[in-house]
Amino acid sequence: MRKFWAIFIAALVFSVSGADGSYAALVNGTEIPLQEFNTAVENARRTLSEDNSIDLESEEGRFILATTQRSILEDLINQIIIQQQAEKMRIVVTTTDVEEEIARLRAGFPSQKLFEETLSQENINTQDLTAGVRARLVSEKIKKELAGKLDISDKELDNFLKSNRDFFAEPEEESADTTDNIQEVSVSFSENTAQVSNEARKYLLRKKENDIFERWFARTKNSARIELNPDILQDEFELPAEDEPQAHPDKTITNGRV
Repeated sequence: MRKFWAIFIAALVFSVSGADGSYAALVNGTEIPLQEFNTAVENARRTLSEDNSIDLESEEGRFILATTQRSILEDLINQIIIQQQAEKMRIVVTTTDVEEEIARLRAGFPSQKLFEETLSQENINTQDLTAGVRARLVSEKIKKELAGKLDISDKELDNFLKSNRDFFAEPEEESADTTDNIQEVSVSFSENTAQVSNEARKYLLRKKENDIFERWFARTKNSARIELNPDILQDEFELPAEDEPQAHPDKTITNGRV
């Protein structure tokens, strides 16, 4: 059974000093620098410390820190695997791609100040943001490359809509005293059949792309040569087998990146 490991920053720095312990993990020969791992762990610890509902000295708090440490390492390993595969597939994300995506993210906030405050609260600096956005765009391009020219048949779409009939059901008629605003936004399903079908088709395409990507990544990670630095992990906690982290880059706890 796999084990989850406790986390103490000071102990980590002490136990992994020296040239032979300067990495957190090796992935197909590529190093994950120990400093990068420690910085991510310290950021996560700081964020957890700011949550007054968590006592980091309690058994629960130490377990949360341990699982977070493990998730951070998994995330860093997954990122390296994705980068390596992107190079093999000649996937390129330009600086312009990254800048446009960051601008799109920023546009989702009421103000630049709130955007920057949110990043600060999450301990995400400009470099982390850029790296995180780039990694996500690379993953999206790989998904598109793997999926090729996917399509959703009319039968698939029809079955999906029938299976989710309640979700797409026409809203009940509003009472006479309903406000004008509610009446304006309560548009019937029959008037938007084309729009609903289009959104459902997009959803099914994304689902197919994600399924293909997940299977591909699981195979790729299983065949990767991964060597963990044993000095940075301590087996103080066990986790039931069904709760072990899965080989999926989008489902790990963030290491301070988007």
